[in-house]
Amino acid sequence: MIAGEKIVGREGYAGASVSKIAGHAGVAQGTFYNYFSARQDLFDVLLPHVGRRMLEYITDRLDDDLTGADRESARFRAFCEYLVENPGFYRILSEAEVHA
Repeated sequence: MIAGEKIVGREGYAGASVSKIAGHAGVAQGTFYNYFSARQDLFDVLLPHVGRRMLEYITDRLDDDLTGADRESARFRAFCEYLVENPGFYRILSEAEVHA
């Protein structure tokens, strides 16, 4: 899953071949098919996976004592930090409507 996230984030869905994903994961292409029956199966679970990771990242950085505008501001800052630390996220998100 992590290799798929990295490759799709860097090269987009169209450029994310099974060969590239397996190579990045350090496994044979056949091993990919032990987990997914097709490339599209990986794509189908990738967006929910990265979405959960993003939400966990933001939630982990929130102070429970914050309320209202301060809490929203902290959420937005955490989201921006996540985008900086995970530059492929936006590409995965934006291309998902067409490819996933």
